[in-house]
Parts: sequence; structure tokens; C-alpha cells
Amino acid sequence: MTEDHGFSERFEATLQYLRLAAIDMHSQHMSTHQSGLVHDPLDSMLGTEDIAMLVPHSPDGDYHDPGEEEELIDTPEAQIASPLTTNQAPCPTALCQWCTCGDEITCQGVPKHFKVVHGIKATNRSKHVTCKWDGCSAVVLRNNFVRHIREFHLDHIRDRGHPS
Repeated sequence: MTEDHGFSERFEATLQYLRLAAIDMHSQHMSTHQSGLVHDPLDSMLGTEDIAMLVPHSPDGDYHDPGEEEELIDTPEAQIASPLTTNQAPCPTALCQWCTCGDEITCQGVPKHFKVVHGIKATNRSKHVTCKWDGCSAVVLRNNFVRHIREFHLDHIRDRGHPS
């Protein structure tokens, strides 16, 4: 009976490890899909049902970019995210190079700037937007547009606990 108990403990530990690994893979998987990429190598390795069995996730697949003007979904991860520390530097300003605009923008001001100045509004999340930043012609989902501008053109690096 001791052997069975030891097996059960090892089995539970292995199952917990697999759950954590699946959560990590799911997180990377969603990050890849949110970046606007069409093909994700994880798709060929695991079917959706393989990850869905182990990973809790939003039932409607509605994932939000915190910088957009949409309500955030309260998730356990959002609730435990570390608060901003006073030593985090604010994002620097940059010149908007969208169709030679030239306005000074910050990461925080991206949604408002592109809505007011360039007319890119919070329309259908799955609508495709062609980037007109100088030297870029990437096609991204409208839902990922703000992230694209911040990370690819303003060199923004998202840290855990950062508001954008």
C-alpha cells in the first residue's frame, strides 16, 4: 500500500507540472496569436482541445490589450500582478512617422493619437489595418494595432505590472 501511495504522489506532482507547462504554453500561444501572426507553430504540435483541457481561459476568447479603450477582464493574473514601482521610467516620447505625421507621441498616448489624428478607432476587433509608419507595411488585426505601434515603432517593452 505504501508503493501505491508513493505512485499517487508522483502522479499528482507530474500532473501539476503538466498543468503549469500547459498554462505557460497557452500563454505563449495567445501572445503569438495576439501579435497578429497568421501561423503559430504550437498549432501543429497541440490541438486546441489538448490545451483547453488543462488551462483555464476566457470562454469567449476575448483577450484585451490593456492600452486600448476597452474594459479589462478581471483575471487572477491581473489581480496578482505587481504594482508599478517608483523606479520604472516612463516611456520616452517619439515622433509619429505615420504618413509623415511628425507629432510627438508616447506609448500611453498612442490610442488617442491614432483615433483623433489618423482616424483609427476601436472598430471590429478582427478588422485588418495596414501600418503606414515610414518603412513599415505590416498588416495587423485592429485589436493588436496599438501593441504593434508601441512595440515595433516606439521600442516599448512590456513588463509585468506595466500599464501598457
